[in-house]
Amino acid sequence: MSSPSKNQLFLSCQKIFRILTGIFYVVFTLAPDSHSLMVLYPFVSLWQIGLLFPVFWLLCLLWNRQASFLGNGFDWLMGLIVVSVALSTVRAIFPQQAIWYGWVALCFVTAIYGVNSCLKTPTARYRMLVKQGYLSLVFMIVSLTLWVKNTFLPELERINDAKQQGVVLNFDFSVLELRNWAPLGHQNYVAGYLLLCFPVLVWLIIVEPGKRRWLWVSTLFLGIIDLYTTSSRSGWLGLGVIIVIGLVGLVFLSSISRIWLFFGSIGSFLLLIGVILANNRFFELITGVINGESSGEIAYRTINIVLGYRMGMSQFLTGVGLGNVPLLYQKYRPFWAGGESELGFQLHSTPFHLWAELGILAVIGGLLVFVLLTLATIKLLRYQAKISFNDYLLGWCILASFLGYGVMSLTDYQLDNVCISGILIILTACLSNLIPSENKALPIKVKPQILSLISFGVAIAFMIWLFPVHRAWQLSSQGFIALSHNDFQLFRERLIQAHQIAPWEPYYSYQLGWNFGQIGRKTKDKAQQQALIAEAIQYFRKANEASPYREFGHSNLGWLLLNVNPQEATQEFAISAKLVPAKKGVFFGLGLSLLQQNKPDLAVEAFSLEILRDSSFLTSPFWRNPQLKPIYTQIIKNLEQTYNQWLQQEPNNIIWHRARGGVYWWQGKIDAASSDWQEYGTDLQQMMLAIASEEKIKAQLNTFADSAAKSLLNAWFNPSQRSELITKAWLQSQNIPLPETVLKQLTVTMAKSPNLETWLKYNVPVFPYYPKRMGFGVISRHIDGVTPSDYYLVRENLAIAKFLDRLYPDLRYTPNLDRKLQPRRKALFKQI
Repeated sequence: MSSPSKNQLFLSCQKIFRILTGIFYVVFTLAPDSHSLMVLYPFVSLWQIGLLFPVFWLLCLLWNRQASFLGNGFDWLMGLIVVSVALSTVRAIFPQQAIWYGWVALCFVTAIYGVNSCLKTPTARYRMLVKQGYLSLVFMIVSLTLWVKNTFLPELERINDAKQQGVVLNFDFSVLELRNWAPLGHQNYVAGYLLLCFPVLVWLIIVEPGKRRWLWVSTLFLGIIDLYTTSSRSGWLGLGVIIVIGLVGLVFLSSISRIWLFFGSIGSFLLLIGVILANNRFFELITGVINGESSGEIAYRTINIVLGYRMGMSQFLTGVGLGNVPLLYQKYRPFWAGGESELGFQLHSTPFHLWAELGILAVIGGLLVFVLLTLATIKLLRYQAKISFNDYLLGWCILASFLGYGVMSLTDYQLDNVCISGILIILTACLSNLIPSENKALPIKVKPQILSLISFGVAIAFMIWLFPVHRAWQLSSQGFIALSHNDFQLFRERLIQAHQIAPWEPYYSYQLGWNFGQIGRKTKDKAQQQALIAEAIQYFRKANEASPYREFGHSNLGWLLLNVNPQEATQEFAISAKLVPAKKGVFFGLGLSLLQQNKPDLAVEAFSLEILRDSSFLTSPFWRNPQLKPIYTQIIKNLEQTYNQWLQQEPNNIIWHRARGGVYWWQGKIDAASSDWQEYGTDLQQMMLAIASEEKIKAQLNTFADSAAKSLLNAWFNPSQRSELITKAWLQSQNIPLPETVLKQLTVTMAKSPNLETWLKYNVPVFPYYPKRMGFGVISRHIDGVTPSDYYLVRENLAIAKFLDRLYPDLRYTPNLDRKLQPRRKALFKQI
């Protein structure tokens, strides 16, 4: 037996760790952009330390014999989670990442047993949920305050500025950046958390007396406003499910007149429909579905479902391993996905994400959750007389939370978010405690103290494994701070150290390779340039060894090797093209590498595949390059033959007609372009035909829909208003102020051109840029470093790229096109 003083010490520690766990949950619920902070040093260490609090809390409970089972079958679910995490980690393709994420999952499991110990009585559950209610209120206030301050008001100011320029803009929820991300970092996370809070608030409205009831009514109303600002479609779908459950519950539990319930139900749904239709994003989705149009986000989720299915099937029993999705994403990505969903760190569907990472055990776990919640529903009905009305009502509210959130989880994955997993843990512990169950005491034959010490040893082992991971992260953070102060030498030392400590983490070698290459390409000293590029190549190779299925590393290595070793560059571009065939510039780089090896026929095929996938690339100033001019005619011939063949197979295919007409128009073959565009062309394409034949151009232009294209064409025909109209066109297409240098280039080149065709095809300014890899840090689960760009310098026709983009079809997501191109891609890969 342990001494009373030791027991008292563990009781004190138990209380401390319980409080620290609560603080940890609150901080990561309210901290701005908390989900991103989890992958930024030193915050990554803070939340990893925070995860230890529930572990040590449970160990203290075990020591003092106060730990107990959840009961009602939930312990089987927890056991299955532990087993599935262990097995998937052992068989993970990238085991180090699986250990990192597996540790997080196990900490959440320990947390539920700690919280369970605090919710044994109705009073304890009431107090916990009142605290959760207050936290929900603060969450909503923080969310709306941050959104209004950082997003809504600046956007209104931008809309007013545009109005003064003659451009009418509206607040557009279809723009991702305008939706309410605060404080969790993404609008779907905010919506998910709110869905879990709403039924708890409804419960508090019913059980709380007096003035506090109006506090919870106000909180619920504020939460619905907050949900609206997220513009989360799955969030509103989940809310609809919760409302349905609530109305059904009122029918059976309430004494309210059925007539009032009927009219109340009608009113609720009319209000819900009105709110949805008032949101332009929802309205566009509904009209798109009615018109048979598939939005990009529907395609995005379809791709992720297919991808997740393939991942899970590759390792049916255990999945690919927790945290392995980002590293394997492009390996299992379908070729027909085009330019949609090129990367991802989650699969936007909880069932498919868990299936991909945990395999068949995740499926069993999902079925077990369904069974347990069904049994909980049956037990609620069976034990209605044995439990208090408040607990009975709470049980239904929790089930409504789970069902509403479950609907949302079909289209998103959020379990890696501390606050969402936290509230799920609280609600699960409440549900397991309010329903009567068999004896929940732990039937332990071994002394609890011994079990506690063994568990403590396991926790220490994990901490020992985690130490070098955090040390590498710390060193890299110091290196990036040094780089921001132009101390390249210290950056080099720290990042190399980080890479040596954690060579399995590709982020460090990616950043070494990219920064060495970036600095080397800007260095004028030839010897230093060669040395830096050689090091960049070395670290990109190491990154590709650690993460062989990321197009980023292979593409940029290909560009570095292009003038050094074109044969190896060809192989790197080929790997990139296999991973993401529709990635802009990949087949162009492949063509350049083949041309350097004096293989013009293969180069022509690679260039043609690039233009067929991105038809506006035909207008790029690249083709004026002396190296490419000799084969340009062959490329055009290849394109025409391809479109002719496809149109023989599909005579009425609008995309092929519009694309072929674009090829003809660019060459000046107006009659041939007319045969495609007169019947199948867009309004802009038909306008360009009218301009070419000088048929009542100004009169026709007046009937043209207000757009960037119309403003630009008006600028051509109205020299006295040229600057104002070009500025307006830029605002309409880019939503940002027009740089003065770009305005000058456009006005000067227009003035020097004898006609519109000459200006568009020969004199228009070139728009050069290096494509930024936006989201690189988020996908890599590290955001300390710089955001890299490609070494590929894109050169676009400014007028067509920014104003007249509808001259060529948008092929971002065109599965039919990719299915036609795939046999040609494979044939080219075989030859190289």
